[in-house]
Amino acid sequence: MPLYAGETPPSGQPVVTVMDISQVIARTHVSQSEAAELKIGNAANIIGPGGAPYPGKVTQISPALDASNTTVEVWVEADNRDGALRPGSTVKVEMIARTVPDALVVPQAAVLTSPSGATFAIVIDKDDKPHRRKIAVGIRDAGKVQITD
Repeated sequence: MPLYAGETPPSGQPVVTVMDISQVIARTHVSQSEAAELKIGNAANIIGPGGAPYPGKVTQISPALDASNTTVEVWVEADNRDGALRPGSTVKVEMIARTVPDALVVPQAAVLTSPSGATFAIVIDKDDKPHRRKIAVGIRDAGKVQITD
C-alpha cells in the first residue's frame, strides 16, 4: 500500500523493505527420486527471463516431504550482481546431479517400456533388419536417455 507525505502507516506494518539482491535463491520442488540423486553443492543454473542462465549451486535439500504433493523442496543459490533476477519472479531451475562423460544416449522416444517395466529399443543388425533388444537406462535429461547396458 503506497503512503503519501503526511500519512501515518498502520501500526505494525512495514514502511520500507530492504533487500540485498546480489545473491538470489530459487526454491523448487522435485520428486523424491530426483531429490535422492542431489547433494548440497551440486552445480545448478537459474534460467532467468530471456533464457539467460545464472550459474549457481544447490544449497538446501529439505529432509521432509511436502505433504500436499509428496515432493522435496530444493534451494538453488546464484550470483545476481547485475540485478537481472528480481525477487518474486518466476524462473526455471536446472540441477546437475552427476555428469557422465562419453555416455551412450538415445532419444527418449526410442525407449520402449513393457507393462512389467522392462525397457527395450529397436536396433538394426548388419543385414538392416530390426530387432527388439532389452536395454538398461540411466540418466534421463531433456528428451535424451543414457543407455547403461
